[in-house]
This record gives sequence, C-alpha cells and structure tokens, in this order.
Amino acid sequence: MWQGRVKLIIGVWLIISGLVLSLQSPWNLLITGFIIAICCFKSYKLWEASVTGILGLWLFISGLSTLLMGGHALVSSWNFLITGLLIAIIGIRLLVKPPSEPETPKL
Repeated sequence: MWQGRVKLIIGVWLIISGLVLSLQSPWNLLITGFIIAICCFKSYKLWEASVTGILGLWLFISGLSTLLMGGHALVSSWNFLITGLLIAIIGIRLLVKPPSEPETPKL
C-alpha cells in the first residue's frame, strides 16, 4: 500500500532532518507538509486521515511561518523529530496491518 510507504519514508526523513542541522530548513517543512496533507485524502480510516492531515498542516504552517519571519532561522529539531515519529508510526501501522477492502456483494 503506497500510502504507508510514503508516510514511513517521510517520517524517517523528518527524523533524520531533526538530527542533521543542515536539513532543518523551512522548505523541508513546506514540501513534506504538503505531501503528507495530500496523503491524508487517500486514507481509509477517518482518524488516520485526521491525524495525518493535522500533522501535514502543522508542518506546512511551521515552514510558512518561518519563511514569513525571515526564513533564515533554523526550525526546532523537536518539530521534525516528533512529527516524523508520529508519521512513521502511522506508516508502519499501514504496512503491517493494511486496511481490509470492503467486500462487494455477490450476485
């Protein structure tokens, strides 16, 4: 399931970005936030879509606010680490236990 893979990859990327100072740019937050927000539209469960959408929106707003305030300040490492961990957990959950497809009625 591609949503789980994308969320896992972005989650790991955000965790790495939280540890490497040169990757902590507002553009990183904007791009990953946008991708995560797009992924929330393809979620099978409402809670999963809500959490993913909120995290994507949080990343996007964090990057946008940093850019509007000057753009040169480094974003907090905790922002990357916490959101990356949550997104990676959702991605792993999707890969380990994929949602069941609704059965079609047999005629």
